[in-house]
Order: sequence, then C-alpha cells, then structure tokens
Amino acid sequence: MVNGYSMKQNDISKQRMFLKQYLASTRTVFTADGYKPVCAYCDEPIFDGMDMHEVLLTRGDVQGNSNSLTVLVMNEFNCALVHTIKCHIEAATKEGQKKCIHHLIKWAGKKDILFWLTSVAIVTKSSVAKEAYRLVEGEIE
Repeated sequence: MVNGYSMKQNDISKQRMFLKQYLASTRTVFTADGYKPVCAYCDEPIFDGMDMHEVLLTRGDVQGNSNSLTVLVMNEFNCALVHTIKCHIEAATKEGQKKCIHHLIKWAGKKDILFWLTSVAIVTKSSVAKEAYRLVEGEIE
C-alpha cells in the first residue's frame, strides 16, 4: 500500500493523469492565449476547469474484470477532455455521447477506434463494447 492505495490503483491513477496531459497537449486549437485543449462536448477551447470523460466505455463497464481491463478504458480512443461541470454532465447524455464520438473520430480516427473496440470486445466478452462499435461504425467521419 502507498498512501492508502494499492499499487494497481496508483498505476491506474498515474495512467489517467498521463493520458489527460497527453490529450491536453495534442487535441488543441489555437487561441489568442496560445494553444488550448478543445472540449469534446461544446468544441470550444478549455481555458480552465478541465475534466477527462470516458466516452464509449467507462470503468464501470469493465468493473469486476481485472485492473488490466480498467487500464484498457484509459486511452486516447475512449477518453476526451471536457469543461468541468456543465459540459461533463451533458457529455454523459445520449446527445453528448454522439458529440464526443464525433470528437474522438476527428482526433483519433474511426478505423483505430473500431480496432480498439474490437480488441476490447474480445478481451472482455462485453456486449457494451460491441454496442459502442455499432455507435462508432454508424457515425460519419
């Protein structure tokens, strides 16, 4: 145990932190204040108050599997940055998920997302991953 967390939980927290930093540095738009991350929900620059949102699969979807499957959820094909509070809440709706899927396709590529979802579906035997595949497959790039 380290600071009350097992090493596996600590590793997942670190992966989440690194992913958030990666997304904040790569999914950017140019503003008068320089490059800023873009919100997957409203498509506006994020100047402060940034959360990371799991779009296609959540940690809850793979809960009960192993921590290694939780790690699969934390990647660029599934996560997006959103404004804290309002956009994060709206991103969790069906309409919000659709907007966030468009964002993922724009920044990560439809083929790569579908490949990732296929891999997750095989490993987890999850119907949720298969449904997410159908959602992405039906979206236009």
